[in-house]
Parts: sequence; structure tokens; C-alpha cells
Amino acid sequence: MKKQFLRVKQIADQTFLRAEKSDVLTEDLLNAEKRVESIKLSCQATQKKIAACQIDFGSETSVEKRMRKIPQVLLGTSMLESGSSFSKNSVLGDTLRECASVQTKLGTELLDHNNEVEKLVLKPISSVLDNEIHNINKLRKQLGKLVLDMDSARTRFQTAEKHSMQASVNNNFNTVGKVDNLKEELEDASQKVDQCRDLLAAEMFSLISKEPQLAQLFVSFHQLQAAYHRNALTALEASLPVLEKIIHNFPQKPVYGCPLDEHLRVTNREIAQVIETSISFLLEYGILEEGLLRIAGSASKLKKLKNAFDAGIEPDLVEFIRDPHVVSGGNYRF
Repeated sequence: MKKQFLRVKQIADQTFLRAEKSDVLTEDLLNAEKRVESIKLSCQATQKKIAACQIDFGSETSVEKRMRKIPQVLLGTSMLESGSSFSKNSVLGDTLRECASVQTKLGTELLDHNNEVEKLVLKPISSVLDNEIHNINKLRKQLGKLVLDMDSARTRFQTAEKHSMQASVNNNFNTVGKVDNLKEELEDASQKVDQCRDLLAAEMFSLISKEPQLAQLFVSFHQLQAAYHRNALTALEASLPVLEKIIHNFPQKPVYGCPLDEHLRVTNREIAQVIETSISFLLEYGILEEGLLRIAGSASKLKKLKNAFDAGIEPDLVEFIRDPHVVSGGNYRF
């Protein structure tokens, strides 16, 4: 309590009575302190922004639970569930299932990237802030207090010294002894200031010497980003031919407007289904119908017939027995 009181008193004397005030830092240390402050602020700001780019896993450390929080994995799960609702003979179902696999791979790459950034970039920066910067701040505060103690001891010593000069005339040896004690206290306080200042300087210079290492952390961050994007691109490029092949080779395609050779290739037929089905029907039910190629059939029935062929659904032509012009029109438009 006494030391704290003397510090407060010294601050008041320096503020209002213009008591002698020692410099806490030398010019070299002031310059070093500015450099340290720049390092601290850059590390704090960059760490915060890099962390904002990361997926927030909270306190989860389990790989399985972390995977559940990755958007690509959630998308892949949804695609797989949707694809599984289709029969095996479905181009959309096959495509969704393949896309689900790709999204899961992308999610795995993103998880690995997040873990690597956390391990190789964020943790080292946190270590600098929590250790080096923390120690420097602690020593800086301690040095400020020790300088106050030294100034307080000097003020009391100088005051006692003035009084001792008057007391020596009266042969008051008690006052002289008090001056000696205060002188020892001042020397002890000065020694503590020097020791603390040296420790602070050592910590500051040590941190400044690590600037190349800190710079390398940010280079590593970009290297990790590049690796992640390369791996993601590789997964996507590998999947595209597979996805395109699923669509290219799937037999169920719109037949109207499709080139005949392409239609025959995907259906593995020698005669187009529309032609074979329509001609077979007309030969049996409509060959004698008047105006077969001249008179138009029902527009709604024709649309239904065309859409059935496009959907890969074998139409029941029995309903067109009374209106074979519909079948004839469907064949003509093909």
C-alpha cells in the first residue's frame, strides 16, 4: 500500500508540481515500441479476418462433426437423398448421385484446408499475440511502475538531502543516516529500472527479429489457398467427363428435334421408336383412313403423344384408334 501511495503521490507531483520525470524508454526503445505496435496491430487484424474466412466449427474437434457443418457436405447429402428417390434408370438421379460424391470431395478438401490454416497460420499468430506481445506489454507496464518508484525515491532522497544540510549544522546524525538509506533505496530502484528496461528491450528486439517468420506465415496462408483451389479444381475437372457421359449416353432423351443418328445411337435401335410404333399402328388401324396425311388430328392429343415419346414412355395408341390422324401427325413431325 505504501508503494502504491508513493506512486500516486509521484504522479500528482509530476502533474501539478512539475517534479522531475524520467523517460521510461530510450529513443531506440521508442522506435522499437512503434515497430512492435505495428506488428501487434497487423497480426491482430489479419488473424481476425483470416478467422472470418474459416468455417466456424465452435468447440467441435471431431472430424465427423466438423464435416456436418461444411456447406458442400450438406449439399452433397441433400443431392444424394434426392438422387436416391429416383429409380436406377434415371438421368437426373444418376447425375445427382454423382454430384453428391463430388460435393463430398470438395467438402473434405475444404475441411483439410481449414484445419491446415488453423494449425499452420492462426495458431502461430495466436502464439505471438499471447506470448511475445503479452510479455512485452507486461514488462512495459512493470517498467512504468519501476520508473515511478525510482522518481519517487529520487524526490525523497533530494528532499532529505536538503534537510540534512541544515541538520548537519546542528550535528543531527539521525538525518544523515536517513539520507544514506534513501540513497540506497534510489540506487536499488535505478538498478531495477535498468534490469527491467534490458528485459523489455530483449523481448522487443526478439519479436522484431521474427518479422521474416511472421511474413512467411502469410505466404503459407496463400500457399494453402492455392493448394485447396488446385485440389478442388482437380476434383471438379475429373467429375465433368463422368457427368457429361451420364447425360450423353442416357437413352431417355427428347426424340423430337434430336438428330436421327443421335437418337438411334442412344436407344441402340436401327429404326426410330416413333417411326416404328407409329407405322405399325397405322398399318393396322389407319391405313385406309381418308386424308391420313392431310387432315390434322386433335392438338391436345398430339401434344400428349409427342410428350410421351420425349419422356421415354411407351404410349398406349389404342386410344387413337378413332383418331389415327394424331398418330400420323406425330410421325410427320418427327
